[in-house]
Amino acid sequence: MRNHLTTDLLKLKIFPISSLVLHEEIEPARVERLRQQLQINFVLRNPPVVTPLQPDNPETKVMVLDGATRTTALRQLGYQYIVAQIVDYRNGVYLGSWHHLLSNAQPNRFYQQLTSRFPIRQLSLEEALELLERRAIACYCSFPDRRIIGIETDGNLLTLANRLRELVALYAEYHPIHRLASEELEQIIEHQRPQTIVIVFPTFTPDEIVTIVQSDCCLPTGITRHLITGRALNLNFPLEILKTPSSLEEKNQWLDQWLTKKILNNKVRFYPESVFVFDE
Repeated sequence: MRNHLTTDLLKLKIFPISSLVLHEEIEPARVERLRQQLQINFVLRNPPVVTPLQPDNPETKVMVLDGATRTTALRQLGYQYIVAQIVDYRNGVYLGSWHHLLSNAQPNRFYQQLTSRFPIRQLSLEEALELLERRAIACYCSFPDRRIIGIETDGNLLTLANRLRELVALYAEYHPIHRLASEELEQIIEHQRPQTIVIVFPTFTPDEIVTIVQSDCCLPTGITRHLITGRALNLNFPLEILKTPSSLEEKNQWLDQWLTKKILNNKVRFYPESVFVFDE
């Protein structure tokens, strides 16, 4: 497959950084760490992944599916351009959810914070799963004493997004957050340890994400999980190219030549299937 690669298949392009919009909030600490690394290395290892907000007009705004930290760090460093990989949001992208595990938490205090800020309902796990699917609750919280607390919402998508942002802001600054994949939830909740809280989020659709962004809203960091077929990794793009005085068209011509050279030198490999790799 390597010999049949073309730059068109890679779908890498340099954009004005002002054309990128985020669908989620950023974590300032992660942005600062990356910003410091970029100032030392001057290389962007993995490009953000973007999709056109208007598929029939891909030259307008593009939405960042993965890479909010990278995009923000480069903006803060004053870069006017960014290299990104373009994907079709409805073809080749799996959209799932991350859930949050709070460790070293104080469950009773957290419960009191919830009751003072949100309309809540105590539920069984089965009720919580059903109401989450119907969007009757914004999310649910599993406590170590087996209490399941749902945070109510009014069914409006933007109300839901804002409620989730308010919730994550409540604990993100004070509690270490571990992201959980959906397939881990049942085991984690079944054997939930003391001083931990599990927060379970809904799974959004691509159309819902686009609607949220087009309404000048966003989701909290770390709850959407995009798995992307044909992801470009270890690009190690030299950032100096983004600051040259050349035009955007000239920058993209340089990118095409740079990628072509890598392909001809067998520096790009495509893995068409998921594999298990055992180290020697």
